[in-house]
Order: sequence, then C-alpha cells, then structure tokens
Amino acid sequence: MFHKRKKKKSLRLPFISIIVLGVFILFLYLFIVQFENEVLPTAIKISQKYATNIVSDEINKSVNKVISDLNLQSSDFFTKTLDKESNKSYLDVDTILINNVCTSVSYELSKNLRNIKDTKIELPIGIFSGFSALSELGPSFNVYLSSIGDATVDYETSFQSVGINQINFQIYLNINCSVSIINPMYKKDINISRKLMLVNTVFDGEVPNTYLNTSID
Repeated sequence: MFHKRKKKKSLRLPFISIIVLGVFILFLYLFIVQFENEVLPTAIKISQKYATNIVSDEINKSVNKVISDLNLQSSDFFTKTLDKESNKSYLDVDTILINNVCTSVSYELSKNLRNIKDTKIELPIGIFSGFSALSELGPSFNVYLSSIGDATVDYETSFQSVGINQINFQIYLNINCSVSIINPMYKKDINISRKLMLVNTVFDGEVPNTYLNTSID
C-alpha cells in the first residue's frame, strides 16, 4: 500500500515540472513578442534620435571650423555689380570658393564621424516606458555608433522675389552622411541629411532686370 502511494507522488512531480516549464515558455514567448512589437521599435526610434543629435552636432562643428579656418564672410561668396546704363544687376557667384568649402566640410566631417566609432549612448531602461517620471530609472540600455563611408556635401542656390523691388539670394550646403546604431539585439543604418544656410541676403532692385550669373567656375 505504501509502495503504491510513493509511486503516485513520483508521477506527479514530472507532471508539475512540465506545467511549470510550459508556463515559463509561454511567458517567455509573450515577453519576446511584446519586446519585438513594442519595446524594440521604441528603442530603435529613441536611439535614432540620440544618434541624429550627435551627428548634427558634428556637422555644425565641421562647418563652423571650415568657415573659421578660411576666415570667410557671406559677402565673400558673391559680387554684385550694377550696370547703370541697362539698370541691370549682375550677381557673380564664386563657385570655386563654394566648391572648396564643400570639399573641406566633407573632409572635416568624415574625419569627425570616424572618430565617433564605438561612441556609447547610455539609455536608461525607464525611457522606453513613455513616461517622463520613469525616464531616468533602471539599468542602462547601451547603443554604439559607427560611421558608414564618407560624408557628401554639395550646394544649391535660391534666387527669388521677397517684396517690392527686393530680391532674396541664398546659398545652402546640402550635407548627407550615414551611421550605424549597434546593439547586441539589433543593428540599424540611418541616413542623416542637413541643409545649412551659407548665404542669406536681400538686395534692392527690379526683379525682371536682375539675374544670377554663375560664370565663375
């Protein structure tokens, strides 16, 4: 009699263990699904935001350094002349200088981005909750940055009427670069583009009699 009861108990233990294991696997599965559907996209989005801020700061530093090293002013990029007989304004843009700035910014920025390799961004786990009160809580969720290739820089000009007898002339730098955000659970490449104003000036004059001359190549 005693022997039979002992056997029943020994049979219950594997059965309970199977139930516990099944419940554990179920909770693990639900956690993984929850993580992939909600936590991971939020983590990637927040990581992208921090990475973009870091790269944008490097872009600003690179442009400011080039402009400072070359000791440039906005007026250095163009020359305005007025033909009194025809009453036409000629705007000569120094494209050689602008191209030199683009090349210098591209070199400086590419160098700076290579230096951010393995830069660590520490994000508290609480930041993924979506509640500001919890954003500083919990252990850190580490993300690393790595640059991809060299930055590219080119320019564009804008020439338009902004009022009566007024012309707005602008030169922009178009800056593009790519970085990777890396974590043991994911890796994502992101492209970052910035459009920075190099020249923004307003001239007085008749719009129909004013045109842009970029003959300096």
